[in-house]
Amino acid sequence: MMNLPGKILVSLFFLCGIKGFAQYGQINSIDSVAGHFITALRKTNGEKLLLETDRQLYGAGETIWFKTFLLQSLNNKPLQPDKNIYVDLVDSKDKVFKQVILNAAKQQTDGAFVLSDTLAGGYYWLRASTRAILQQNPGRIGLQPIYIVNTKRADTINYSLIYDSDSSAKNEQGTFVQFFPEGGAVMTGINSVIALKVTDSRNHPLQVHGYVKSNNDSVVANFTTSQSGLAKFSFSPVWFKQYTVYVSNNGSITQWPIPAFNSFAAQLALVNNSNGQLKFWVTLEDSIYSAKYTTYLLGISNDSLCYAGVGRGMYEAMVPLYNFPAGEATFLLFNEHKQLLSERKAFINKKKDVVNIKSDKNFYGPRENVRLDISVTDAAVQPLMAAFTVSVNDNRIIDLTDEINKDGIVSLDNQRTIAMADAEMDLAMLTQPPEYAGWYKQAEQSLKIPDSSLDDLSVKGRVLNSNNQAVTKQSITVFSADKKSRLLLNDSTDANGRFRFPYAPETDNMLLNFQIASVNGVQNQRYKIELDTFSFPVYRTPIVLKKQFINDGGNGIAKKSSTYLDTVFIGAGKGWLKPVTVKSVAKKQVTYDESKRKSNFSKIITNEMLEDGGVNNVGFAVLRVPGVQLRNGYVTINGLQGFKPGPQIEPLLILDGVPLPIDTNVGIVGESSPVMTFLSTLNINTIDFVEVLTGPEAAAYGARAATGVIVINTKTSINKYIDPKSGLKKIYVKGYHNPPEFPMPDYSKKEIKNNHIDDVRTTIYWNANIVTDSAGRAVVNFYTADNAATYTVTVKGITVNGEKIFKTIVINRR
Repeated sequence: MMNLPGKILVSLFFLCGIKGFAQYGQINSIDSVAGHFITALRKTNGEKLLLETDRQLYGAGETIWFKTFLLQSLNNKPLQPDKNIYVDLVDSKDKVFKQVILNAAKQQTDGAFVLSDTLAGGYYWLRASTRAILQQNPGRIGLQPIYIVNTKRADTINYSLIYDSDSSAKNEQGTFVQFFPEGGAVMTGINSVIALKVTDSRNHPLQVHGYVKSNNDSVVANFTTSQSGLAKFSFSPVWFKQYTVYVSNNGSITQWPIPAFNSFAAQLALVNNSNGQLKFWVTLEDSIYSAKYTTYLLGISNDSLCYAGVGRGMYEAMVPLYNFPAGEATFLLFNEHKQLLSERKAFINKKKDVVNIKSDKNFYGPRENVRLDISVTDAAVQPLMAAFTVSVNDNRIIDLTDEINKDGIVSLDNQRTIAMADAEMDLAMLTQPPEYAGWYKQAEQSLKIPDSSLDDLSVKGRVLNSNNQAVTKQSITVFSADKKSRLLLNDSTDANGRFRFPYAPETDNMLLNFQIASVNGVQNQRYKIELDTFSFPVYRTPIVLKKQFINDGGNGIAKKSSTYLDTVFIGAGKGWLKPVTVKSVAKKQVTYDESKRKSNFSKIITNEMLEDGGVNNVGFAVLRVPGVQLRNGYVTINGLQGFKPGPQIEPLLILDGVPLPIDTNVGIVGESSPVMTFLSTLNINTIDFVEVLTGPEAAAYGARAATGVIVINTKTSINKYIDPKSGLKKIYVKGYHNPPEFPMPDYSKKEIKNNHIDDVRTTIYWNANIVTDSAGRAVVNFYTADNAATYTVTVKGITVNGEKIFKTIVINRR
């Protein structure tokens, strides 16, 4: 290998002055390389999802509040959603526990998951996807790891994630060393830089000391890894020698060979980043070196070409940064055949978009209004439109979340929100895998466009007679069991017995009534309806995404959370909703139609209790009744009563006096209970009261009531839809997610502010849909709780320019 010559600058041209210094042929060549690459790059510009949650730590029975942002994959700029977004909650094996569909075309991009109180504690993953993302690049899904604590269960989920080892070496102690030669290759005969990452068998970073030896036992370099397990060293390797890295960890020394040399390699090395410019060295191995060997240097940021230059042989390149925005940039070295020789990432440390949060006071009392003024400006301090979420959490929750990030899960994106030193940031850039290998193949490919019918939630299917033959020219009417929806649609079956109602329910699951009549109006009861099955996307979470997160099996956070649970999760779960939102009942008479009550010994849930208790789900209200609980995912009253777990243990449902033949084959994904599935479809505004019979009084309903009875009385009778004489059929259909309203007491009302029940909320505010005005401003108002606490306000989102927002401030409740 030749040493770098004294005069290393052969030729280099910048976009701003290329015509003044370059010959036409060179301009044409670099235009061809740059144009071909940018064209290929932009062909890959699809969708990506950013997923945010109100926090990362939850108690079983609490609610996860989430927000999705659909972005362009290359520049992070927001996209106008026109399709479904699928969000689910999975474990490390991608088993689905919760699943919803967001109607993004109607700007519904946020939602909530109510966690079952039977979930095992441990790490889970919230995922967001579209069908286009899954077909084009599953690595662009939104992914958010969370930790769930369940004090009622002793078991905790332990994970054993499988990590790629293609570029890693592994010793018998389970320690991993991953090498990242600068520019993708170790160059001989010249000073070369190699970055490395050292982790344990659980991908947990290790702070260790190490050194590099040649095969003649000479130490050529030393290093010490950071808290993130990162380090780099430089040395001048000789082509006929072998080199080994030795790492000392807790008195044990282990060793790994440095990657083999490539005699046909070229390297792009960053040697200086200062004074508004980057200095690169381009070096060539002996097998390809020639003073006339031409290479092209491109600098890109997101989907834009910010720099282009051409040089010959080995040379030094000074790259000005005025064309680059702040953040990560990628520099690529090509040869004349448009082959990618070397790739190097660099962080452009410029002033970025600015988020300011200002509270109206320094300290607040209990149940006091807090006003936050939020402003977003660009680097030039000009107003900037942005969309973001705001969450306000008790710092005890934030402290435990920090423990998750320290002992459990850390992502590179999270690290970037912290002000890193330049050297540490450059290590983060060095230790990223190559992104553009094989780019020329992408140039010939087009993004796959998914079948739009797969996202169609229209109610559609066909009508068959008892002989499974199509029923044609029949009038079919669909209307909802929930009178509030006021759904009434008509259609006629075609020659194949098919029908389609272009309607997607604005609720997660809806019970629809189907009625068929012939053209002369005669009702037809001897038929069956086959609905087209709607399928959720089923996929495995890309391991490359999970590799961004460190996992210790939950041991660290489990130990620490158990110390704080009595204070942090006091009032957490279903029970805390009632005290914090209850209105003063001293002056308000709670009424319901007592003539419908079946027993004086039953438990009653009135409509006022549903509304005042902040419960938007009848099923969860029923679970708050003493003696009612979930056992193995099924509703039970006073225990299992000698039955094995299953639908047969669940109580009898009575709706407006009529027993409901609940279909045990119909359920919600992640919800095994048919009773809970049905109760989740009811709108509390239609409920007069719910009566739960747990004792001998249930015997009036016969042997089927041996496991208890739940009687639902509506304000306006809707039992007609189950009248067998009407010829109606009832079918559950999947609809769009209709998230509940975040429960928050309105302390501007005296009767609420003066109630004597403690407000012990730990998350006191969540808003997923805040957008700045034309002046780049937004105002947020909420109320403090009763406990003296320090709250952390967190703002997360995206600007119109594609810049991610992450900003926190602290407020105090004395």
